[in-house]
Amino acid sequence: MIVLKKIIGLLVIFIGGILFMGTYGTLLQAVINYIKASTNKDLGYLIAYVGIVIFLTIVIIYMIRFGLKLIKPQAASEDSIDDIGF
Repeated sequence: MIVLKKIIGLLVIFIGGILFMGTYGTLLQAVINYIKASTNKDLGYLIAYVGIVIFLTIVIIYMIRFGLKLIKPQAASEDSIDDIGF
């Protein structure tokens, strides 16, 4: 079960990284197209896409945090000094 959690965690981090690169690559392309076209009709598209990128960035951050939580080793429980019997 522990190995499965780690594999799923790595898969979630990998998918988050791919989504991150794709999202910001597309945003860069949209900015380049806006600069090349230099018309106001692309401004609305650019503003809407920036909003979508912000939303996706939040989702991607939580995906990566969840993946890191899955691959983090569990702390071993130790007996406290009071439980030992002193």
